Amino acid sequence: MTVPAATARLFSEPRLEELVADGNWDPVVRRLLEDGDRRDLHWLISALGEERLVAWFERWGERRLSERSRAFWSMLWQSPRTGTQMDRPRIWPH
Repeated sequence: MTVPAATARLFSEPRLEELVADGNWDPVVRRLLEDGDRRDLHWLISALGEERLVAWFERWGERRLSERSRAFWSMLWQSPRTGTQMDRPRIWPH
């Protein structure tokens, strides 16, 4: 999988390419959901799929994301933890 140079800027050691090659997506998802821009998030969704990201968020978001990021992603994905339905708009329609 090709990692965009613009996205790799958010990672120093270990490098993003190494994390992706090892299948270690947890720190990648955490960093990009916290600090990523539109291009970073587009790449992440194309690499993992929105369903996997939502599953990661529901499992780990409460412990691994800031309150600000949790609030944003809960609103966007309408997480069951917020008591709303999972019928949510896609970030990037296909």
